[in-house]
Amino acid sequence: MRYVTIKDIADALGISKSSVSRALAGDMRNVSPSTIERVRAKALEMGYRRNMTAVNLRAKANKIIGIIVPEITTPFSMEFVTTVQEAVQPLGYRVLIAVSSEDPSRERQNLDMFENGRVDGLLVSVTHNVANRDHFENLVKSNFPIVFFDRTIRDLQCSSVCSNDGLMSFFLVEHLIRSGRRRIVNLAGPSYIENSRARSQGYREALEKFHIPLDRRLIVSGGMSVEDGAVAVERLLDGGIDFDAIYCFTET
Repeated sequence: MRYVTIKDIADALGISKSSVSRALAGDMRNVSPSTIERVRAKALEMGYRRNMTAVNLRAKANKIIGIIVPEITTPFSMEFVTTVQEAVQPLGYRVLIAVSSEDPSRERQNLDMFENGRVDGLLVSVTHNVANRDHFENLVKSNFPIVFFDRTIRDLQCSSVCSNDGLMSFFLVEHLIRSGRRRIVNLAGPSYIENSRARSQGYREALEKFHIPLDRRLIVSGGMSVEDGAVAVERLLDGGIDFDAIYCFTET
């Protein structure tokens, strides 16, 4: 598909490219109102669209924020992306989304893609606490604008926005206990995800508060997928392990 350019409009009207550019910008000091009207009418007729990439290059900014999420199946990810988009659009920024699919190698590819595309900043929820740490460290050292959200990297000196996973988990398990549950399964997430560790810690602290002995048979790796969760619960059932509630790392 060939896009209509300023040169195409200039040729169609028999005027200079600079005059067309000024007319499209509404420069009434250097272009007459009648010329502005003619240029805009011809641009509309020919289907001209402003080249924002060229405009942003002149301004030394692409006005693009990259968002990297590990998955796009849970409501949280979509709500986060929507909220960011609503926040940055009035400021003239666009949003590009990349999904890592819980795969560190794909996450690395997404990072390279956004770096090569010269985005103005990144919002990242990581797939792994260690796998791409070196790359993130280099970005931080180079003062590249990056903010982690939800899933972070331990001890990396970088801006982040996340919940207090340990405290929230404590309250959730406490609610189950106050509802009469005592044999609560911790369907835990992978240990390489930072907030999985925090949520499991909240689970243990709630049991301690109510003097419920920790039964390690009730701590089961639940993985990240629906299939992982099904296998984990089947393993509990097949093992004849008694339980009356399940506290999950993820809704999948």
